[in-house]
Amino acid sequence: AEEYKKKVSELRNKVSEIQKERGRLLENVAKQRAKARNEILKNLNPIVKNYMNEKKIRMVIDKKNILLADETLDITKDIMALLNKKLQSIKNVPVYGAIGGFHLFRADDETIINTANWFKDNGLTKFMGGHCTGIHAANEIASIIGIKREDLSHTAVGSILTKDLNIIRSSVE
Repeated sequence: AEEYKKKVSELRNKVSEIQKERGRLLENVAKQRAKARNEILKNLNPIVKNYMNEKKIRMVIDKKNILLADETLDITKDIMALLNKKLQSIKNVPVYGAIGGFHLFRADDETIINTANWFKDNGLTKFMGGHCTGIHAANEIASIIGIKREDLSHTAVGSILTKDLNIIRSSVE
């Protein structure tokens, strides 16, 4: 009985330490994500403003709020190309892992292929797409890049990519 209590206590301590480490990792990821988002926005706004001036555009509207429009009015690809060029010049380092909602569940094949090729060209080895990425898009990206199943996650709350690039899957995946 004493041996059992000791083992239970050790196990509880181990679970507690793992939960603390998980909390630290999640906090670190949240800080890095916020920093990256701020960096993107800091660079995106001047790019869009300059593009608007050059092309004499008076208004830019988020396309998710558009019901129907002429596709020639979509400037997303132009802006993304300018942003990618700018961000690569800031910090030209490989992208080993990507975590997030990539909003590709309704994307056409060209967008998925372009996204996959960008990741491939930049060294991606782990892909953790949230529910809005879409299982089809995530699987296609993995297939194009050559990512193995153990390096692909259809991520949910609690999924983690550790510092040593191991995927810890959430309980719902």
